[in-house]
Amino acid sequence: MERYVYKRRNDGIYVIDLNNTYEKLQMAARVIVAIENPQDVVVQSARPYGQRAVYKFAQVRPTVANQVALPVSLYK
Repeated sequence: MERYVYKRRNDGIYVIDLNNTYEKLQMAARVIVAIENPQDVVVQSARPYGQRAVYKFAQVRPTVANQVALPVSLYK
């Protein structure tokens, strides 16, 4: 995770390097698109912010939606 940190503020908060993070997201997107069978894609997160991302991903990739178990709070 350290390679994605730009700096640490005086109050202890880490500032993320968005350029590096964006490059990795683009690479991940290219890998996912290159997969021939969408049923081979599994997306998982245990944290609330990650679960929302999984939910949004399932909305644009309907074949993945049947593999996603969402918490009740995201169904609203």
